[in-house]
Amino acid sequence: MMEKIEKGNKIDLSKVDKKIMLLAPLEDQQSGLYVMHSLFELRHAVAPFDFRDMIKRKGSLITNITLLEKIKELGPSHILVLKGLELDKNIFVKIKEKFPDIVLINWIFDVTINGTKVEECKNYVEFAKVFDFFFTIAKGSVKKLREKGINAFWVPEGCYPPMHKEVVLTWAQEKKFSSDISFIGTIGGVHKGRIEVIKALIDEGFDVKIWGDIVRPEEIPEEVLKAHTGHSVINEYHSIVAQCSKINIGFDGWPDVELSQSARVYRILCAGGFLLTNHTKNIEQMFEPEKHLTVYENVPDLIEKVYKYLNDDELRQKIAKEGQKLVKEKYKFTDSFKKMFKIVDNEINQPKKEKTI
Repeated sequence: MMEKIEKGNKIDLSKVDKKIMLLAPLEDQQSGLYVMHSLFELRHAVAPFDFRDMIKRKGSLITNITLLEKIKELGPSHILVLKGLELDKNIFVKIKEKFPDIVLINWIFDVTINGTKVEECKNYVEFAKVFDFFFTIAKGSVKKLREKGINAFWVPEGCYPPMHKEVVLTWAQEKKFSSDISFIGTIGGVHKGRIEVIKALIDEGFDVKIWGDIVRPEEIPEEVLKAHTGHSVINEYHSIVAQCSKINIGFDGWPDVELSQSARVYRILCAGGFLLTNHTKNIEQMFEPEKHLTVYENVPDLIEKVYKYLNDDELRQKIAKEGQKLVKEKYKFTDSFKKMFKIVDNEINQPKKEKTI
């Protein structure tokens, strides 16, 4: 598949702004693909390298050797890594020594690593320090990351409309995927707070469906397990569920971290779904509650708002349309990359300029 993507996106290298080597998982058909195609849309040359797949098949040593060979062969101007937990810090130290002109960038879409905030993960902090630029979707983590010696900046995640757009539904799809309330995401494990929210909705008697993975099912109440559909959904099917659900519930586990909302927000809104999500610090700076989406502060507030919006189809649909319009105008992956590369270029071209986020 990667071969087809490369052939289908040939670019005149003499006319591109940046030649980017993208180190990202691609096999799962999610973020790596959104990033790659968004960079293509911005007319950058992109060489994808699925390090997770190669490590699984060939091991870390062969992966490192192959990576160095590919860098020498392709001559990228930038290397962009998505998270990169499986990668060895020392390979990037070597890359900096051998190819000092290449700009090393890391972008992480998580607030935590297995429940521990990124800035508190010692090994990952040391890994992040090697990069020239480190981007996080959690604005509230930037100051703490900088205090650890990381050149950190905030860039929010976004949607990728070709895979997250509103789709034309068939009668069979509407019947299969419809519910009053849905939750798309993992439950259990480090996501224990989600169980409380979902159980409260079920106990209230609402029609609830859960689409996602289950971690430690033995710890999850039986009534919550019964609401699980047995399926996870991505891309087009994620959009179908978002559209077929009257209310899509959001739950971000670290609402105290400023502007750290997850990908769920952008993807549900892009599909035209109505989102009722927990309040994360300063979310109002990006989305206007009751206009683009709706937020709840606690379980009683959630229950009250579910009743309100289930009984007001017109208002619910109006908010969903406004949210969809906003993310398609301002919060696409291409918008995120424009912001990212503006920061990178400004920092490189004006190294003495005071850094801002």
